[in-house]
Amino acid sequence: MSNRKKTEKQRQPEIQRLLARISELERIETEQKLTAEALKESERRYQELYRMVRLMCDNVPDLIWAKNLDKHFMFVNSAICEKLLNAADKEEPIGKTDMFFAERERKLHPGDTNWHTFGEICRDSDSIVMKSRQADRFDEFGNIKGSFLRLDVYKAPFWDENGTMIGTVGCGRDVTREREIEDELRRSEKRYRAIVETQTELICRFLPDGTLTFVNEAYCRYFGRQPQDLVGQNFLDLIPEEERDFVHKKFKTLTPDNQTTTYEHRAITAEGGSRWMRWVDQAIFNDQRKLVEFQSVGWDITERKEIEEELRIAEINLQEQVKDRTAELSLKNEQLLKEIAIRRNAEQELQNAFTRLQQAHEELKTAQLQIIRAAKMESVGMLAAGVAHEVKNPLATILMGIDYLTTAVSWDERTGSVLESMEDAVTRADSIIRGLLDYSVVSDIVSEECSIHDIIAKSINLVKHELDKKNIRLVKDLSRDGHLIRLDAEKICQVFVNLMLNAIHATPDEGTITVTTHVQMITERDTSKSYVAGGKFEIGDRVIIVEIADTGHGIPDDQLVKVFDPFFTVNPSGKGTGLGLTVTKNIIESHGGIIDITNRKEGGVSSIIVLKM
Repeated sequence: MSNRKKTEKQRQPEIQRLLARISELERIETEQKLTAEALKESERRYQELYRMVRLMCDNVPDLIWAKNLDKHFMFVNSAICEKLLNAADKEEPIGKTDMFFAERERKLHPGDTNWHTFGEICRDSDSIVMKSRQADRFDEFGNIKGSFLRLDVYKAPFWDENGTMIGTVGCGRDVTREREIEDELRRSEKRYRAIVETQTELICRFLPDGTLTFVNEAYCRYFGRQPQDLVGQNFLDLIPEEERDFVHKKFKTLTPDNQTTTYEHRAITAEGGSRWMRWVDQAIFNDQRKLVEFQSVGWDITERKEIEEELRIAEINLQEQVKDRTAELSLKNEQLLKEIAIRRNAEQELQNAFTRLQQAHEELKTAQLQIIRAAKMESVGMLAAGVAHEVKNPLATILMGIDYLTTAVSWDERTGSVLESMEDAVTRADSIIRGLLDYSVVSDIVSEECSIHDIIAKSINLVKHELDKKNIRLVKDLSRDGHLIRLDAEKICQVFVNLMLNAIHATPDEGTITVTTHVQMITERDTSKSYVAGGKFEIGDRVIIVEIADTGHGIPDDQLVKVFDPFFTVNPSGKGTGLGLTVTKNIIESHGGIIDITNRKEGGVSSIIVLKM
């Protein structure tokens, strides 16, 4: 029994050691489990991070890749597989080079040498980066699947966590379209310069402070200087000092909503003299509505200014002559009054003579105003004809250029919109030129006996499309009396078409336009009317009166007196040239008639034409 107890006592330390070992093993097992769970969590997080990086790389449109030192792919995103390598999936490129896929594409299209040429004439950018051990930017290009591709490529050395270079990483962006646009802009700039340099007008561009950035040859010739002597200089130095503030304030008033201004000033010539110039300034703003620079087109108007000065002097001389004549008439009047006092028996006869002298005085004043107005209008007409003939040929050239660009330029929505806007602007300018020519060219009246009602019917037929487009009702109230009259049918038709189009533009949709004619004899009751009081017709004359009335909003009273002035229009911007009524009045007056435009009490405008039968 004692031996057994002794044995158990001897085994106690061994048992203790075993228990400690078991406890240690349990602790190690617990730590291993924790380590395994940590590894599992780390692996899960790594997989999640890799998945996010992969998704990020695959969702961007840029090409992303990594290569080892042998230039074999270690990583690619979806974009490079689709746009460059034509790989089956993102795993296929791993371990392969660019040339593997290039040669495969060529073998699939042996008859097309231009099917895949990408990178053949570019530098070996991978070797450059590995040799320099610096990031760099490259322009790489060539055909992919038969279509030209241009990439803007960034490449950098690929370092591991120990700072050892293990390859290269790259990112490429498809800039084919951007480069095409840049090339086209350069070609457009070249064409623009070619066009500008051939113009006879002075053309320049300058910064907001007045510093010149561009001048054409005409500008250089005018001021007798070379381009290098002008570009970088302030154009205000070419203007007399007393006029610089005026010019500076003019182009400084331009805003994104008011981008154009016109003004006249004197300029200092190369010989030190001065000449008059007219300038049209266009402000250029960027997308943020910030002023970038100005473009200006100028003409020498010295001759016009000299003519205006001559007219002013002639007007002063004429006024002096009238004044002298008036004094002479006043002296004669006094003499007549004295004779009346002496010859009371001839009082009535002398009174009649005095009345006739007064009428002669009024006629003289009227003749004076007509001479002055005729001289001014002749000068304006000559100027308008000159400007029209000088501008019409350049407009035709621009329109031919637009037609060429419509077929030659790569078409998209923005380009189409720009070309359409340019064509509309040129067409409108051409319309204004035609109006100027109509206004300035005085043609003979070819009179023949015709029916005024037939001319009205023809005019209505010419504007029928415009009437139908706005669903406007046209009412005719034509006289049954004889309406045959000698006149130029084509020109009178032009008058009626102009007046009807004005009425259509002023009349709202589904409105009404009324055309009325009646024949009458001028009587004593009509002496208060403008066409009798103005001396156009006399009592006993037989006239036909044509009225075209609309149901629009009428014309403001302050503008009504200007409707026959050249270039004045109440139409919205872009509609009409402002010459239609001026030409209309000239035609009517050349037929010995009158035209009067007034507002109707019930609303709208009434245009009345009176012609002698």
